[in-house]
Amino acid sequence: MTGYTSKNFEFDDIIFNIDIRSVNSRYGEVYIKTPYEFFKYEAELKKVITKQIKRGKISVFISCEYRDSFEYSVDSNEKLANSYLKAIKLIKNKLKLKGKINIDSFLKNSPEIFNVKKDVKSEDLFKDRLIDSLGKSVEDFNEMRSQEGDFLKNIISENIDIINKKVIKIEELSSGAVEAYKHSIKKKMQEILADIPLDENRILEEAGYVAAKSDITEEIVRLKSHVEKLKEIILISQPVGKKIDFIVQEMNREVNTIGSKSNNSEISEIVIDLKCEVEKIREQIQNIE
Repeated sequence: MTGYTSKNFEFDDIIFNIDIRSVNSRYGEVYIKTPYEFFKYEAELKKVITKQIKRGKISVFISCEYRDSFEYSVDSNEKLANSYLKAIKLIKNKLKLKGKINIDSFLKNSPEIFNVKKDVKSEDLFKDRLIDSLGKSVEDFNEMRSQEGDFLKNIISENIDIINKKVIKIEELSSGAVEAYKHSIKKKMQEILADIPLDENRILEEAGYVAAKSDITEEIVRLKSHVEKLKEIILISQPVGKKIDFIVQEMNREVNTIGSKSNNSEISEIVIDLKCEVEKIREQIQNIE
């Protein structure tokens, strides 16, 4: 299901900004971008998301801002500095270069001698705050998706009602259709083979065999069962997208079979309408977890 949320979480020493975006996907995919110092917690952060979101392509962007009161420390690599100094003196002597070697040379040409660090004495606290903040962001994100889900549920319910009415109409039209088709075939066979002596029972048997192939009773029963199941599932307050996807596939299969077996022109027209309604549901369920 598509969605978006952006929230800020302010603490005394750090501010987190968390953006969550999602697009439709049959599977659950999570992509997280965090500041470097929080990258090692990516697995834990993903668990926070997948615990509440099961379907969709989820992108999470996390940025942070440290307060001005945050302390920094600078470490120096004396061994490396000494090695640089020896190398510079060696080159200076060999090439008989003039000039003085001073601290400016190191600051300008050897920045790796100095290592600037943030004071990470509260690293675990920052991690806990980030995980808690992400959890709240996901809750806000799901609340927004829940509102959209209610809207989609109403749309799908309308589609189901239309499908149900059309299935009932097909059932009415197909009542007695097989027997009528059987007599129609028998009559045509008798007209075509009027001058050829044939066993009456044999004609009835063949006519019945052909007519049975057009019987759509089983397909109607299964289609009605799928409709009832769909009515039940959309009321469940749990991830049901994949279940609905499967049922819609089965509904589409039954509708296609009815269309191929029926010889009634009115039923054929209704089948086209049914396909349209089933397709509408199929499109909408891509937005459902």
